[in-house]
Amino acid sequence: MVGMIAQPLRCPTGSLTIGRMVLGRRWCHVLVIVIIALLTPSTSTAQPELVVADGLTAISSGDTHDLGEVAAGEPAGFAFTVRNLGNQPLLFDTQTPVLAGVASSGSDEVVFVDVDDLAVELGVDGIDPGGFAVMTVAFTPLSAGQVVVTLQIQSNDPINPQYMFDLSATATAPLLVVTDGLNLIEFGEVINLGPAEVGDIRGKPLTIRNIGTGALMFDVETPVTLGEVIGGIADFEGEVVGSPLAPNGLGIVTTGFTIAQPGNVSVEVILNTNDLQHPEFRFFLGVEVAGGEEGPPPAPAMQILWQEAAIADGDTVDIGDVAVGLVVQELFGIENVGDAVLTFGDPEVELVAQGVGTSADFSADVGLDDVPPGESATLAVTFAPSSVGSRLVQVVIRSNDPTTPSFAFNIEAEAVESTAPPGNNNLNGQMDPNSGNENDNGAVNQPPVGSNQDQQNRSMCGAGILSLGPLWLLPLFFRTRRNPSPAR
Repeated sequence: MVGMIAQPLRCPTGSLTIGRMVLGRRWCHVLVIVIIALLTPSTSTAQPELVVADGLTAISSGDTHDLGEVAAGEPAGFAFTVRNLGNQPLLFDTQTPVLAGVASSGSDEVVFVDVDDLAVELGVDGIDPGGFAVMTVAFTPLSAGQVVVTLQIQSNDPINPQYMFDLSATATAPLLVVTDGLNLIEFGEVINLGPAEVGDIRGKPLTIRNIGTGALMFDVETPVTLGEVIGGIADFEGEVVGSPLAPNGLGIVTTGFTIAQPGNVSVEVILNTNDLQHPEFRFFLGVEVAGGEEGPPPAPAMQILWQEAAIADGDTVDIGDVAVGLVVQELFGIENVGDAVLTFGDPEVELVAQGVGTSADFSADVGLDDVPPGESATLAVTFAPSSVGSRLVQVVIRSNDPTTPSFAFNIEAEAVESTAPPGNNNLNGQMDPNSGNENDNGAVNQPPVGSNQDQQNRSMCGAGILSLGPLWLLPLFFRTRRNPSPAR
C-alpha cells in the first residue's frame, strides 16, 4: 500500500505542482517522507514484558538456573532482578504474586533434598515500563544433596502470565570421623588410657577427618568442651589443629588433664562442630588411678524389661494363647543402667526359631536410637500366627554392652483356632459361645461372674475399648491378655 501511494508522489527533476502550490525538489522529498510515515502501520504493541535475571545472567521462563553450592543446615539467600522491558505497567497477582515449591524427585528418579524456611519476597505490586524490582529467595537445606526450588511469577504479561523457572543448588554437609590410629572411635565410646597416679597428666591425641562434602567447622570459642566427669581431675585442656577441614581434610584434636585424687576417672570430651549427624560428638577417656577403688572404666549396661519386670539373659516369657488371625504386640523396655552411651549393632535385633514352629509369624521393630545413661528405648515384637501350633522364638539384641553384647531371651506362644461362630465375637476378639447369645426371652446371656470369659471382658472394658459390632470383620487388631505366665 505504501508503495502504491509513494509511486505517484515521486518528485520530478525540477518542482512539484499541487493545485496552486509549487514545491521545490527539497520540499517535495519532505512531503513524501511525511506521507509515508503517516501511512505506515506501527509494528510495536502496547504491553508489559517480564524478564528475570541473576546478575547479568537472564533466566527465561522454563529455565533451570544453577545457584552453585550451599551449606546443608545453614540458611541460604539469593537476590534476583525482575524487570519490565515493555511499554505498559507490569502488574503482579494481588493474592499470590509468586508461587514457590520444592521438588521431591527428578525425571531420573533422583531424590531431591527437602528444605526448611522457604521464603520468597517481591515487595512490589507492579513495575513501570523500564523499571525493575528485587526478588529475594531464601531456604535452608535439611541434608546434603541436590535442592530444586520451583518459582512461578504471576503477572499481566500476555506472553508469560505464569513465568515459571527452577532454581537448582547442591547442598553440601560435613561428616566427622574420629580415629585412634587405625581404630575408629564411635560416638559414646570409652577410651581406656591405662593406669596413672595422682599428679600425672593424661590425655589422648586423636585424628579427625572430614569425609563429607562440605567444610567441617569447629566452634570458634569452644571447639572442645568438658562434659560429665567422674573422679577428681584438674586443668582440663582441649585443642583442635587444622580447623576448618575441607572435604577429605585431616586434623588433630588433643586433650589433657591432671589426676587430682585417687579413684578411677572418667572424662567426657565433646567436639562441637557443624556436623549435622553429631554436632556434639562425645567420647570418654578412662583412667585407673592407683590408690583408689578398683573398677572398670565407664561402660553401658543394658537391662530388658517386660511388663515392668526385669528379665535376664536366657529367660523365656510366655504370652499365652493367641487365636489364628489375631495380632499381638509385646513391648519390651531397653534401659541403660550403665554410665556410658548404649549403642546397637548391625543387625540390632534378630529373631531365631528354637525348633518349635516357625519364627516367620514374629516380627520386630528396627531403628533403635542410641540410649544415654539413665534413659530407655522400646522394642516392639509382633506375633501374628498363621496356623495352629506352638511357637518358640529367640530374640537377640546386639549392643556395645561389654557384659552381654548379645542379649538373648525367648518368647513362647500357643496359636489356637478361633471357636466362636461368625458374628458372635466377644470384646477381646476371641470367638466364644457364651459371649453374647440371645436366649429364648430375647435377653443376652452373660458369662458367669469370675469366669475366664468374665475376667477377659472386664479387662477389655477397663481399657476403655468399645464394641462396634462383629469384630471378626476387622482384618487386624490387638487383644489384651489375662494372667500371662511370668518370665522363667
